[in-house]
Amino acid sequence: MKNTLLFLLTMCKHDITTGRKTAHIRNRWMEERKRTNAFLFFVCRHADKTASGT
Repeated sequence: MKNTLLFLLTMCKHDITTGRKTAHIRNRWMEERKRTNAFLFFVCRHADKTASGT
Protein backbone atom coordinates (compact mmCIF):
# COMPACT_ATOMS: atom_id res chain seq x y z
CA MET A 1 0.00 0.00 0.00
CA LYS A 2 2.80 2.40 0.93
CA ASN A 3 4.64 1.72 -2.35
CA THR A 4 1.46 2.24 -4.36
CA LEU A 5 0.79 5.58 -2.70
CA LEU A 6 4.38 6.67 -3.28
CA PHE A 7 4.14 5.65 -6.93
CA LEU A 8 0.90 7.60 -7.42
CA LEU A 9 2.34 10.72 -5.80
CA THR A 10 5.45 10.47 -7.97
CA MET A 11 3.39 10.10 -11.13
CA CYS A 12 1.17 13.02 -10.14
CA LYS A 13 4.25 15.21 -9.59
CA HIS A 14 5.65 14.08 -12.94
CA ASP A 15 2.40 14.99 -14.73
CA ILE A 16 2.33 18.46 -13.13
CA THR A 17 5.98 19.14 -14.03
CA THR A 18 5.52 17.90 -17.59
CA GLY A 19 2.37 19.99 -17.98
CA ARG A 20 4.21 23.11 -16.85
CA LYS A 21 7.05 22.47 -19.28
CA THR A 22 4.59 21.90 -22.12
CA ALA A 23 2.74 25.12 -21.31
CA HIS A 24 6.03 27.04 -21.14
CA ILE A 25 7.15 25.70 -24.52
CA ARG A 26 3.75 26.49 -26.05
CA ASN A 27 3.83 30.06 -24.68
CA ARG A 28 7.34 30.61 -26.01
CA TRP A 29 6.30 29.31 -29.42
CA MET A 30 3.26 31.62 -29.48
CA GLU A 31 5.42 34.65 -28.60
CA GLU A 32 7.88 33.80 -31.36
CA ARG A 33 5.02 33.38 -33.81
CA LYS A 34 3.56 36.78 -32.89
CA ARG A 35 6.93 38.46 -33.42
CA THR A 36 7.44 36.73 -36.76
CA ASN A 37 3.95 37.69 -37.98
CA ALA A 38 4.45 41.31 -36.90
CA PHE A 39 7.80 41.45 -38.70
CA LEU A 40 6.39 39.92 -41.89
CA PHE A 41 3.43 42.31 -41.81
CA PHE A 42 5.81 45.27 -41.49
CA VAL A 43 8.04 44.04 -44.33
CA CYS A 44 5.10 43.35 -46.66
CA ARG A 45 3.50 46.69 -45.86
CA HIS A 46 6.78 48.50 -46.54
CA ALA A 47 7.19 46.61 -49.82
CA ASP A 48 3.64 47.58 -50.88
CA LYS A 49 4.31 51.25 -50.16
CA THR A 50 7.59 51.13 -52.07
CA ALA A 51 5.98 49.39 -55.05
CA SER A 52 3.10 51.87 -55.23
CA GLY A 53 5.46 54.86 -54.93
CA THR A 54 3.79 56.47 -51.91
